[in-house]
Amino acid sequence: MTERAAFAIGRTYAPTTEEVLPMLSDLCRAAGSMQRLAAALGLHERTVSRWVYHDRSPGGPARRLIWVIWCLCYDPEEQLEFRDLLAMLSSRRRGRRPPFGHS
Repeated sequence: MTERAAFAIGRTYAPTTEEVLPMLSDLCRAAGSMQRLAAALGLHERTVSRWVYHDRSPGGPARRLIWVIWCLCYDPEEQLEFRDLLAMLSSRRRGRRPPFGHS
């Protein structure tokens, strides 16, 4: 698949709210708390809480982000621990090279 095709698929595909909510629950458990998950996603804890308790639904970009992170953490081909993902995100914010060979 070309990069252009992958980009087009990524722009058009967003999992439904019903598909994302179990993923969000998995990520909350993996993170240890909604607060830690919210921090990792760069969101306010109240936003994540509203999604988890079905008061609001995540929009398309948020659903894609949750889906991508869930795939990174739970894909059987390439298991990535949540703490590893947090380390990758932290290193990017600080301008350091990401660990584990990710760019």
